[in-house]
Amino acid sequence: MTKTRKVDKVGECASPRGFEHTKKSRSKTLSKQKEDESEWEETRCPICWEHPHNAVLLRCSSHKKGCRPYMCNTSDHHSNCLNNFHRTFSKKVEIGDRPSGKKVTHVKCPMCRGKINGWKVVQPARCFMDSKPRSCPCEGCDFRGNYSQLRLHARSEHPFARPAEANPQLVREWARRVSERDLQDALNVLESESESELSYGDFVVL
Repeated sequence: MTKTRKVDKVGECASPRGFEHTKKSRSKTLSKQKEDESEWEETRCPICWEHPHNAVLLRCSSHKKGCRPYMCNTSDHHSNCLNNFHRTFSKKVEIGDRPSGKKVTHVKCPMCRGKINGWKVVQPARCFMDSKPRSCPCEGCDFRGNYSQLRLHARSEHPFARPAEANPQLVREWARRVSERDLQDALNVLESESESELSYGDFVVL
Protein backbone atom coordinates (compact mmCIF):
# COMPACT_ATOMS: atom_id res chain seq x y z
CA MET A 1 0.00 0.00 0.00
CA THR A 2 1.42 3.30 -1.08
CA LYS A 3 1.78 5.80 1.70
CA THR A 4 1.02 9.42 0.99
CA ARG A 5 3.12 11.91 2.74
CA LYS A 6 1.36 14.91 4.19
CA VAL A 7 2.73 18.21 3.10
CA ASP A 8 2.23 21.18 5.36
CA LYS A 9 0.56 24.04 3.55
CA VAL A 10 2.47 27.23 3.83
CA GLY A 11 0.24 30.28 4.03
CA GLU A 12 0.72 32.76 1.26
CA CYS A 13 2.38 35.92 2.37
CA ALA A 14 0.45 39.06 1.65
CA SER A 15 1.96 41.12 -1.10
CA PRO A 16 3.69 44.33 0.03
CA ARG A 17 1.85 46.03 -2.82
CA GLY A 18 -1.43 44.96 -1.23
CA PHE A 19 -0.49 46.61 2.05
CA GLU A 20 0.62 49.74 0.23
CA HIS A 21 -2.64 49.91 -1.73
CA THR A 22 -4.69 49.49 1.46
CA LYS A 23 -2.67 52.20 3.20
CA LYS A 24 -3.20 54.64 0.32
CA SER A 25 -6.90 53.81 0.20
CA ARG A 26 -7.30 54.51 3.92
CA SER A 27 -5.34 57.73 3.56
CA LYS A 28 -7.64 58.91 0.75
CA THR A 29 -10.70 57.99 2.81
CA LEU A 30 -9.46 59.96 5.81
CA SER A 31 -8.58 62.92 3.60
CA LYS A 32 -12.04 62.90 2.01
CA GLN A 33 -13.66 62.66 5.45
CA LYS A 34 -11.70 65.69 6.67
CA GLU A 35 -12.71 67.67 3.57
CA ASP A 36 -16.37 66.77 4.08
CA GLU A 37 -16.30 67.65 7.77
CA SER A 38 -14.61 70.97 6.99
CA GLU A 39 -17.43 71.73 4.53
CA TRP A 40 -20.15 70.65 6.98
CA GLU A 41 -18.59 72.75 9.74
CA GLU A 42 -19.19 75.88 7.64
CA THR A 43 -22.66 74.84 6.44
CA ARG A 44 -25.65 76.86 7.62
CA CYS A 45 -29.33 76.41 6.89
CA PRO A 46 -30.35 79.26 4.51
CA ILE A 47 -33.61 79.79 6.43
CA CYS A 48 -32.58 79.92 10.11
CA TRP A 49 -28.82 80.50 9.55
CA GLU A 50 -27.84 77.85 12.11
CA HIS A 51 -26.25 74.42 11.75
CA PRO A 52 -28.97 72.35 10.00
CA HIS A 53 -30.50 69.78 12.36
CA ASN A 54 -31.98 66.57 10.93
CA ALA A 55 -30.54 67.98 7.71
CA VAL A 56 -31.52 67.14 4.15
CA LEU A 57 -29.61 68.06 1.00
CA LEU A 58 -31.76 69.76 -1.62
CA ARG A 59 -31.27 68.29 -5.11
CA CYS A 60 -30.13 71.43 -6.89
CA SER A 61 -29.63 71.64 -10.66
CA SER A 62 -26.21 73.18 -9.93
CA HIS A 63 -25.04 70.25 -7.79
CA LYS A 64 -22.20 69.43 -10.19
CA LYS A 65 -21.03 73.03 -9.93
CA GLY A 66 -20.67 72.68 -6.16
CA CYS A 67 -24.01 73.91 -4.82
CA ARG A 68 -24.82 72.03 -1.59
CA PRO A 69 -27.93 73.55 0.06
CA TYR A 70 -28.49 71.71 3.34
CA MET A 71 -31.66 72.58 5.24
CA CYS A 72 -33.29 71.68 8.58
CA ASN A 73 -36.00 69.04 8.32
CA THR A 74 -37.30 69.35 11.87
CA SER A 75 -40.86 69.58 13.20
CA ASP A 76 -42.95 72.55 14.35
CA HIS A 77 -41.40 72.09 17.81
CA HIS A 78 -38.17 73.36 16.23
CA SER A 79 -37.40 75.57 13.22
CA ASN A 80 -39.28 73.43 10.64
CA CYS A 81 -37.31 75.14 7.87
CA LEU A 82 -37.94 72.68 5.02
CA ASN A 83 -41.73 72.85 5.29
CA ASN A 84 -41.71 76.61 5.74
CA PHE A 85 -39.44 77.01 2.73
CA HIS A 86 -41.64 74.83 0.54
CA ARG A 87 -44.88 76.50 1.64
CA THR A 88 -43.57 80.03 1.31
CA PHE A 89 -41.37 79.95 -1.76
CA SER A 90 -42.75 77.22 -4.01
CA LYS A 91 -44.27 78.62 -7.18
CA LYS A 92 -47.09 76.86 -9.01
CA VAL A 93 -46.93 77.29 -12.77
CA GLU A 94 -49.04 75.96 -15.63
CA ILE A 95 -47.40 73.56 -18.05
CA GLY A 96 -48.33 73.81 -21.71
CA ASP A 97 -48.74 70.10 -22.41
CA ARG A 98 -50.91 69.51 -19.33
CA PRO A 99 -54.70 69.79 -19.16
CA SER A 100 -56.04 73.26 -18.42
CA GLY A 101 -55.96 74.08 -14.72
CA LYS A 102 -53.24 71.55 -13.93
CA LYS A 103 -50.19 73.03 -12.27
CA VAL A 104 -46.87 71.75 -10.99
CA THR A 105 -44.78 73.21 -8.20
CA HIS A 106 -41.39 74.75 -8.97
CA VAL A 107 -38.98 75.56 -6.17
CA LYS A 108 -35.81 77.59 -6.63
CA CYS A 109 -32.58 76.84 -4.79
CA PRO A 110 -32.09 79.19 -1.82
CA MET A 111 -28.37 79.40 -2.62
CA CYS A 112 -28.00 79.75 -6.40
CA ARG A 113 -31.64 80.11 -7.58
CA GLY A 114 -31.35 76.95 -9.65
CA LYS A 115 -34.13 74.36 -9.92
CA ILE A 116 -34.80 72.05 -6.98
CA ASN A 117 -35.83 68.46 -7.71
CA GLY A 118 -36.59 67.05 -4.26
CA TRP A 119 -34.13 66.29 -1.50
CA LYS A 120 -32.12 63.43 -0.01
CA VAL A 121 -30.51 62.43 3.28
CA VAL A 122 -26.71 62.33 3.45
CA GLN A 123 -26.37 60.34 6.66
CA PRO A 124 -22.74 61.23 7.57
CA ALA A 125 -23.53 64.93 7.06
CA ARG A 126 -26.73 64.66 9.11
CA CYS A 127 -24.94 62.94 12.02
CA PHE A 128 -22.14 65.51 11.99
CA MET A 129 -24.48 68.51 11.95
CA ASP A 130 -26.84 67.01 14.54
CA SER A 131 -23.91 67.02 16.97
CA LYS A 132 -23.52 70.79 16.63
CA PRO A 133 -25.14 72.96 19.33
CA ARG A 134 -27.64 75.65 18.48
CA SER A 135 -30.12 77.84 20.34
CA CYS A 136 -33.62 76.86 21.35
CA PRO A 137 -35.98 78.52 18.81
CA CYS A 138 -38.47 79.57 21.49
CA GLU A 139 -38.29 83.30 22.14
CA GLY A 140 -36.71 84.21 25.48
CA CYS A 141 -35.17 80.75 26.05
CA ASP A 142 -31.39 80.66 26.48
CA PHE A 143 -30.95 76.89 26.21
CA ARG A 144 -28.38 75.57 23.73
CA GLY A 145 -27.72 72.00 22.75
CA ASN A 146 -27.28 69.48 19.96
CA TYR A 147 -30.28 68.01 18.16
CA SER A 148 -30.94 65.22 20.68
CA GLN A 149 -30.65 67.63 23.60
CA LEU A 150 -32.93 70.18 21.94
CA ARG A 151 -35.58 67.52 21.29
CA LEU A 152 -35.61 66.49 24.95
CA HIS A 153 -35.64 70.14 26.00
CA ALA A 154 -38.57 70.98 23.71
CA ARG A 155 -40.64 68.05 25.01
CA SER A 156 -40.03 68.86 28.66
CA GLU A 157 -39.94 72.69 28.66
CA HIS A 158 -42.02 73.73 25.62
CA PRO A 159 -44.41 70.82 24.90
CA PHE A 160 -47.08 73.03 23.31
CA ALA A 161 -44.86 75.63 21.66
CA ARG A 162 -44.73 75.97 17.89
CA PRO A 163 -41.86 78.44 17.37
CA ALA A 164 -41.76 77.93 13.61
CA GLU A 165 -45.39 79.03 13.30
CA ALA A 166 -45.26 81.74 15.97
CA ASN A 167 -42.19 83.53 14.63
CA PRO A 168 -42.05 83.62 10.82
CA GLN A 169 -39.68 86.62 10.75
CA LEU A 170 -36.73 84.39 9.82
CA VAL A 171 -38.57 83.29 6.69
CA ARG A 172 -39.43 86.90 5.83
CA GLU A 173 -35.79 87.90 6.35
CA TRP A 174 -34.68 85.17 3.98
CA ALA A 175 -37.28 86.30 1.40
CA ARG A 176 -35.88 89.83 1.62
CA ARG A 177 -32.36 88.58 1.00
CA VAL A 178 -33.54 86.50 -1.95
CA SER A 179 -35.26 89.56 -3.46
CA GLU A 180 -32.07 91.59 -3.05
CA ARG A 181 -30.05 88.81 -4.65
CA ASP A 182 -32.45 88.55 -7.61
CA LEU A 183 -32.31 92.32 -8.09
CA GLN A 184 -28.51 92.27 -8.03
CA ASP A 185 -28.45 89.42 -10.57
CA ALA A 186 -30.73 91.43 -12.88
CA LEU A 187 -28.51 94.52 -12.53
CA ASN A 188 -25.42 92.45 -13.31
CA VAL A 189 -27.06 91.12 -16.48
CA LEU A 190 -28.02 94.64 -17.61
CA GLU A 191 -24.53 95.91 -16.87
CA SER A 192 -22.98 93.06 -18.82
CA GLU A 193 -25.25 93.72 -21.81
CA SER A 194 -24.43 97.44 -21.71
CA GLU A 195 -20.69 96.75 -21.71
CA SER A 196 -21.14 94.37 -24.64
CA GLU A 197 -23.01 97.01 -26.66
CA LEU A 198 -20.33 99.63 -25.95
CA SER A 199 -17.54 97.32 -27.04
CA TYR A 200 -19.17 96.77 -30.44
CA GLY A 201 -20.32 100.34 -30.98
CA ASP A 202 -18.53 102.83 -33.19
CA PHE A 203 -18.83 105.75 -30.81
CA VAL A 204 -19.09 106.33 -27.09
CA VAL A 205 -21.14 109.36 -26.06
CA LEU A 206 -19.74 111.15 -22.98
